[in-house]
Amino acid sequence: MRDAIAKAKLYHKCVQITSFDEFTAFRRMCSWFGGCLGFLAVICAVLLCSTPAASCSAGEPGFLHTQGTDIVNEKGEKVLLRGVGLGNWLLPEGYMWKFGSQGDRPRHIEKLVSDLIGPENAARFWSEFRKNYVSESDVRRIAGLGYNSLRPALNSRLFVTEAGTPDLGGEGFHLLDDLVQWCRASGLYVILDMHGAPGGQTGQNIDDSANDQPELFQQTRYEDQLVSLWTAIARRYKDQPAVAGYDLFERAAAGAHRRGREIQSAPRAHV
Repeated sequence: MRDAIAKAKLYHKCVQITSFDEFTAFRRMCSWFGGCLGFLAVICAVLLCSTPAASCSAGEPGFLHTQGTDIVNEKGEKVLLRGVGLGNWLLPEGYMWKFGSQGDRPRHIEKLVSDLIGPENAARFWSEFRKNYVSESDVRRIAGLGYNSLRPALNSRLFVTEAGTPDLGGEGFHLLDDLVQWCRASGLYVILDMHGAPGGQTGQNIDDSANDQPELFQQTRYEDQLVSLWTAIARRYKDQPAVAGYDLFERAAAGAHRRGREIQSAPRAHV
């Protein structure tokens, strides 16, 4: 354990983990310490050795808009968004969990957990997982590392009722409200990414399709749900300058822009 902590201190001094590649290198280093126990020791050591995150000096972010091919702030100054993706937070992603082909997408992963510990415990697990995945101190740390934006991958299922209408008092909006406030306090922008649209926009492992089909473009009820959800999101955050803009859906199949203008007509002041 002492050797592990010593090596972790040295590694932490030399490298700040700011990318997936660096994290991969970090995991390779952990193999030196003999598997899971060593990996846990290194994680603990790095957390103990970390210095407090510096606060962002940029102040609260202002509204962004496009000017030609540039993104500019309210002063007309160009803004380069340097961001961190919050993948796996609101939508479980197979390549992060590494459960193999039987757990390569959100609903498959959820089924594995439910089969293992039962539906009630699974529901409690996911609620606690999402509540503790990211904290305000994490946001301050990201700002202190020099980034100026976060991109959470949203799962529409957390933001709508069983009937498909926006659930404004539900878990998804509550978690997102907290993130937006934390980012605003640390001078970070938030880019809202609909990674799992209603019905699924690709039918592949990256979205939340129930039947592994791009049903968003096969059933108009899912299109209606998406338009309604984005309208609710735009109205909720229209006066929130920390929200930089919206990614209407991730890697969509053909027909993706059929109702894009309807979504864009919602009241907003964002990109």
